[in-house]
Amino acid sequence: MRVLLIFPPGESFVRYPPLGLCYIASILERENHDVKIIDASLEHKNVEDILKEVNKFNPEVVGLNTLTNFYHSCKEISLNVKKNFPDLTVIAGGPHVSVLPQQTLKDMGVDYIVVGEGELTILELLKTIEKGSDLSKVNGIGYIENDKIIMTSQREFLQNLDEIPFPARHLLKIKKYNRATIVRQKPYTTILSSRGCPFDCSFCCNAVLWGRKYRLRSPKNVVEEMEEVHSKFNIKEIYFPDDLFTGNRKWVTEVCNEIMKTKIDFTWRCLCRVDTVNEKLLQLMNKSGCHTLEFGVESGDEQIIKNINKKIKINQVINAFSMAKKIGFDTRAFFMIGNIGETEKSINRTMSLAKRLNPDYLSYSIATPLPGTKFFKEAREKKLIVNDDWENYDYTKEAVSKTEALSSEDIKYWQNTATMNFFARREYLSENILRRSLSVPLHNRYVLLNLLNKFRLYTTYRIQKIIK
Repeated sequence: MRVLLIFPPGESFVRYPPLGLCYIASILERENHDVKIIDASLEHKNVEDILKEVNKFNPEVVGLNTLTNFYHSCKEISLNVKKNFPDLTVIAGGPHVSVLPQQTLKDMGVDYIVVGEGELTILELLKTIEKGSDLSKVNGIGYIENDKIIMTSQREFLQNLDEIPFPARHLLKIKKYNRATIVRQKPYTTILSSRGCPFDCSFCCNAVLWGRKYRLRSPKNVVEEMEEVHSKFNIKEIYFPDDLFTGNRKWVTEVCNEIMKTKIDFTWRCLCRVDTVNEKLLQLMNKSGCHTLEFGVESGDEQIIKNINKKIKINQVINAFSMAKKIGFDTRAFFMIGNIGETEKSINRTMSLAKRLNPDYLSYSIATPLPGTKFFKEAREKKLIVNDDWENYDYTKEAVSKTEALSSEDIKYWQNTATMNFFARREYLSENILRRSLSVPLHNRYVLLNLLNKFRLYTTYRIQKIIK
């Protein structure tokens, strides 16, 4: 079958390939389906452009990757495709569909939805459609029959991730994904080395999407993909966007050793938890090419950390950043403003911790109650959600919820203020830019660009602070 997979248009900066669609494409191609991917965000295509692409490619199936903040775009595409090409089969999958299956099925105008892990489900669904077989036998889908919503049984998660073929990056304009700033080499790409997470933070829908079982690809399989992207696209910089890359120290050790066996000058970075690393592991990671560690700190207030079920301690945070800096890593800290229980006092504790850690990069996000999370459920029960427009559920635009002590406007104000106060400090200029320039490889132009970007952040927020 001819299958067109679409990542919808949106306003967010596009830095990374849509790996979910690439995995779907690779498993369909393995079964001889003719597949095309449109990343409408990367290519700045609107609905009219997408309809032209549909007409040109003439697919039998259109698949949509549906994220919460892109929901309206996906719905608009679906409705217009069905209006202009009524014989086309439209299928929607992705996080938003998986956590709100019946609602999206009724609202989006699609023929089918895929719930949860999609590779085997989409393959079986297309075979069933082709043969005209019984749809109710396909686990992990939803559809409407005689005005009645039919949800089939949940599909079991894949046990061996090595069985999935590598993502079909050849269907993307891979070198156009060049907006990331925390890199040492370009072109770069992302590799997903695991699925699931054993932790259960209240703001994360990981448990709903992947379950709490932590599934790892074999180290050899991960590094074979690194070698493939190097040979096909000359890529040597890798970002591992796994929710938790360092969940199994033995596994990380094996990955690092496999990377070094390649003799390729790979550079990479990953997401970590502060309670899953030690000095020995970090030294090996650094030796194998890891240059930046990204930690989800979330808050500097112990009570807020408890409220969100993060299960870390402030002293663990301080220790992890200290170890990372001692070894020579760049560090990035992720914080959130506006979780349940947030007050001005807790925000000030977060700001104080951020300054004490003094990471090279920092993100203050607006705490956003995504559907399917415990945060969403609790915020709705407490009537704290003030905006039900999914387009705003993206951590940066507006606060869609409030706290018992802070309005949504207060949360947005504190997000901006905390960001400005961190980057506008003279300490950031002296320690993270000037002193850092003495200890990093300035012959690497991307290191220089990173320093210039830091200086731009400093000057931008310094001017804002002076004006205020």
